[in-house]
Amino acid sequence: MKPLPLADSDQVEIGQKVLAIGNPFGLHNTLTTGIVSGLARDIPGAPVGLGEALLQTDAAINPGNSGGPLLDSAGAVIGVNTLVAREGQNIGFAIPINFVKKILPELISMGHAYKPNLGFSALPVTSGFASLLGLSIRSGLLVQEILEGSPAALAGLKGGGRMIPMGDSVWVVGGDVIIAVNGKKIVSPHDLTVILLGARPGDKVQFEIQRGEERRTVSVILPPMHF
Repeated sequence: MKPLPLADSDQVEIGQKVLAIGNPFGLHNTLTTGIVSGLARDIPGAPVGLGEALLQTDAAINPGNSGGPLLDSAGAVIGVNTLVAREGQNIGFAIPINFVKKILPELISMGHAYKPNLGFSALPVTSGFASLLGLSIRSGLLVQEILEGSPAALAGLKGGGRMIPMGDSVWVVGGDVIIAVNGKKIVSPHDLTVILLGARPGDKVQFEIQRGEERRTVSVILPPMHF
């Protein structure tokens, strides 16, 4: 049996034709067709912290399709079928194959991906958010709280010290803003997730942060498998 080639899912475009293969409701070797309906979808309940990573397709995906390939018109794998929006029709989702490549060694060796818990919470910084808080930068992750004894705490990351009620939530302000990790710009939690899913326990990860008016770099050592 010849394995399917793997495509570069970063090159996938909205509107391109796709084919989904799976066993929906036990109907073996079912093939459906459709198009890519959306990119970088953030769906609650997505596996391994895949926020803002999923491909959306209108190719029919049902229970039993999960784990099957999503192919481009040349027969190369662009994703792995994983979810369907039960409240709608023809709204399915697949994990991009480039993301799968990052976590494949962990899946083979452990049966699951290594997703390190660094022990901090953060909010994405938007332009309006930055203006409201008087921040000098317009994107990044504003560190909220730090768990005592966590890798983030040991690295010296600082959380906020002042709470601001915002509707039904509370923002903790005054903490570090994470601008880049290992030289890659950080705009959303997904950016950080992708970097960490390609890392290993004990790796030293460089966080570029803004603390007040000062720009600095701190090294975070990734924790063991079950921190």
